[in-house]
Amino acid sequence: MFSRMQAFAVPAAVLISSRAGLRTVCHSGFRGLTNMSATTPSPSTLPERVQSVVGNQPVFAQTMLRCHDPKQSISFYESLGLQYLGTLAFPEFNFSLYFLAVPDESVPAPPPSTAARSEFAKYLWSLPCITLELTHNWPGSDPPEVYVSGNEEPRGYGHIALSGVSPPKNSTVIGNGKSYNVLDPDGYSVLLRDSSTNSVVYSQVLLRVGNPRKSVTFFERLGMRRLARIEDEDNGSSSFYMGYYDEELPTENIESWLASLRIPVVHLQHSWRRPQKLVNGNEKPYRGFGHLGVICDDIYKVSKEMEELGYQIVRHPSPFLDVGEIAFVKDDDVGYWVELISRSKTAAEV
Repeated sequence: MFSRMQAFAVPAAVLISSRAGLRTVCHSGFRGLTNMSATTPSPSTLPERVQSVVGNQPVFAQTMLRCHDPKQSISFYESLGLQYLGTLAFPEFNFSLYFLAVPDESVPAPPPSTAARSEFAKYLWSLPCITLELTHNWPGSDPPEVYVSGNEEPRGYGHIALSGVSPPKNSTVIGNGKSYNVLDPDGYSVLLRDSSTNSVVYSQVLLRVGNPRKSVTFFERLGMRRLARIEDEDNGSSSFYMGYYDEELPTENIESWLASLRIPVVHLQHSWRRPQKLVNGNEKPYRGFGHLGVICDDIYKVSKEMEELGYQIVRHPSPFLDVGEIAFVKDDDVGYWVELISRSKTAAEV
């Protein structure tokens, strides 16, 4: 089985493999990198990268998690170094969206809290960085829904990762050394890593996958590039790192390079020794993680071409109230959702 996985090489990237080079840093299948060897696959073994349909300069824009108490969740993520940007409230549908991001020079100040909903949405859809979107469904007459973290059977979503952050006081911590997992108020895992820099980096979103060929191809269609592949033979898993990265890929010190990246990547983890039942987070009773988001120029064209390629369009592109144009597309492996968001003008012009 492992030899079959090896045949799926990463074009213009590096295959990292070590029989004893990965150590467990926490429970639930999360792994840290240490003492790893790196080699470059032979170009003759590399499959062709599929063509992107998203156009120029797409932005990996969001990770959406459902939450029960937004005040508690915002306070928790602020303790990890994220900045609260603002809220989109939808009383028409009894839910609100809360957005946080890592403070950075590329993130302009948000509009005042008194700004119109449409103005804040234009600001969000112009940002060049990833945000954490917390969705709060307003309480009704029914008992509150129990959200799942994705790290207990059946699994799916794994975590977001932040570099340059230490565990906050009084938090539930799993692991020790240079990497930790902390649990947010709803039980979602956040992987924290030491960093050589003094600034926080929103570095990763982990999704477990059943068919890496399908999953890698799906994210390639959305313009992401295969950055690296990591094999964990001891635990029978393969990891594929995808991201929007245009520079030349390194051929050595890959683990250090991955840790130093200042862009968010999608970490696709495939457990080939022990296949798992996987869920996408959007079907009861296993709701929790909702979707990733990508900002692009023409969501109508992207949706049309993705549908022609056989992907399911969960929501066809159209305006959503006064907050812009959106669509949702589902991958053909686990069924994870990706929101397609029409790009606004630059934040300076909003």
